Amino acid sequence: MLGFALLSMLIGRLVCGEKGLRPVYVIATGMRNVAVCLPIAVHTFPDARVQRALIVFSLLMAVPTMLVYYYHLIRTVGPALLARATEEAGQVRQRIKGTEDNT
Repeated sequence: MLGFALLSMLIGRLVCGEKGLRPVYVIATGMRNVAVCLPIAVHTFPDARVQRALIVFSLLMAVPTMLVYYYHLIRTVGPALLARATEEAGQVRQRIKGTEDNT
């Protein structure tokens, strides 16, 4: 099941041509299978083993999806946050230095 989840994420990455949208395609492609399979399994198969397998698949899919999301978030938002924090720290240092010079 984990292999199927990773394969569907890989397909999402390969299908997307635009670099900025790749994480969206990866997540959507992987999770779409879960959304389709759960209702079918619940209404078609009375056996609890089938439903249990899909629930386990859903849980297995959640972890790689979160990892892709947070990796993308760190790569895109992280540098901007670091630059902003560095700029604000510089401003604070200048204020402190100005205060020390005035005393």
